Amino acid sequence: SQEIGAGLRFVSLFAEDDEFRLKGSYFSTHARNYIATRVDMPGKRTYSYNVPRARIWGWDVQAAYATRWFNWDLSYNRTEGMDDASREWLGTLNPDTVVSTLAFPLPGQGLAAGWRSTFVAPARHVKADAETQPGYALNAFSLDYHLPDTKAGMTASLVLDNTFNQQAYSVQGLPSPGRSLNFFLSYQW
Repeated sequence: SQEIGAGLRFVSLFAEDDEFRLKGSYFSTHARNYIATRVDMPGKRTYSYNVPRARIWGWDVQAAYATRWFNWDLSYNRTEGMDDASREWLGTLNPDTVVSTLAFPLPGQGLAAGWRSTFVAPARHVKADAETQPGYALNAFSLDYHLPDTKAGMTASLVLDNTFNQQAYSVQGLPSPGRSLNFFLSYQW
């Protein structure tokens, strides 16, 4: 495997005490005995099979901008893979994905309201006989609490995931969970 990446960080770029980060990386893996999967939707079965030699490659780009009024993270991932012998796509890798996360902290209160959108492109590189999955967008809204002015301590999050109850399927044909309300509690020391 090889990976190369770089990142930049700028402080007080557009406003006082803001921060802008940009990073990107490229990766390439030559795998031996790669285990791939295939889903037979009518038969409701998943099969694993061995690919003697495969190549998986792609890249990630991430940008983040933070101010005292809002934080915005944006990321993009592309991963592709191919069977070296047959030159067929490995159809089980995730398609192009963009994730946008926007958070609005309430200064001094420890509260933040957030919105995360995940955009997944239709699966383009699939095996010749495989069923393709359409693209989709999922949204989640959250309310987070962290003790103000501390790095350690308790964090509580209430998340309404898949807010609009979008029906979506992974590249393997598995359905994503529907709308759900989740509560997370963590403690860091």
